[in-house]
Amino acid sequence: MTMANDDVIQRAMRRILHAPVLAGLSLVACGARDEVTAPVAPVAPRVETVTASPTPPAAPPATTVSADATSEVRIGTLNVRWFPDGDARGPGDHTTDVDTLAASIAQLDVAALGVQEILTHERGLRAMDRLRTRLDALTHGDWEIELDGCPDDEGRQHVGLLYDASRAERLAVHRVDALAGNERGDGCSGYMRPGLGVALRFTSGLDAWLVVVHLDSGTDDRAFERRARAYQAFDSLTSELARTHGDRDVIVLGDFNVMGSERGVAGLDEIGQLERVLDRASFRRLWLEPGCTEISGGRASMLDQVVVSASMDELAPSARATVGGPCGRERCRVRRDDPWLAHVSDHCPVTLTLDGRDLD
Repeated sequence: MTMANDDVIQRAMRRILHAPVLAGLSLVACGARDEVTAPVAPVAPRVETVTASPTPPAAPPATTVSADATSEVRIGTLNVRWFPDGDARGPGDHTTDVDTLAASIAQLDVAALGVQEILTHERGLRAMDRLRTRLDALTHGDWEIELDGCPDDEGRQHVGLLYDASRAERLAVHRVDALAGNERGDGCSGYMRPGLGVALRFTSGLDAWLVVVHLDSGTDDRAFERRARAYQAFDSLTSELARTHGDRDVIVLGDFNVMGSERGVAGLDEIGQLERVLDRASFRRLWLEPGCTEISGGRASMLDQVVVSASMDELAPSARATVGGPCGRERCRVRRDDPWLAHVSDHCPVTLTLDGRDLD
């Protein structure tokens, strides 16, 4: 693959792989520190902590996936922050630099990328066309975008899936309304975002459901309860998707906004509550390396997540999701004036590598 600034990006990637583990960074959301005072229920989540970033367990010695690089499939997620305006109020200081975004996505070498906060007004549609055109040129691919199907109301954020049609065939699309967490069933009501499920078959042979989510943001009671309601959708998610397309390999990725509650639930506690639901529903959350995905007010948080079917054979039990961008390059010590924060997003891309063979 040929792309701009490859040497610079490769040096940054080497620093990600060899940088020392960060200690002493507190988990926060939206720039406010999560304080633990009186959690609703004590939890002992099997999660990485931002304060210590311990090493996860080694991969089991037997029956682990061992695919060669030619059969690997990479996918990812990125919240692109009110694309392309960069702000709810319209274009301004944080307008998306589409060329930089395209080069960054190309460097990820993903066949599909879940995206959040897409605007579909006229500027948004033009910017998305330009992004796809730039990706085609940089990757020699054929990039398409699938959106959630909610109305194109002014100011509405959409979730979507960018995918390279030269490397993946779209088999089915299904909107998962329950993943919005709305009080009523419609996932689009109240300007919320339903889950967007897209079944893809990759040229390597793997087929799977990719479900893109963007859960409600905030630490107030309503937002916290909406997220809790959305988590319950995992109980029936696999069977719901299988009714549209029979594959039971499901990967859910995106901005989960796990920022806790102002009533004393910290972000890590909410992740623990999510993991209890996932265990019951036969899903698992992947370890994030490093343990931050969003930078706000000079502080790091772990809002974005990747969740996979527990029975998915194409992923080793010890697999991790890799956080890129300035979060990975700087090991969560991102400067407030970092160009990425100014002109791309306040979130960082998260990627996952799968065995490209269909093993089930």
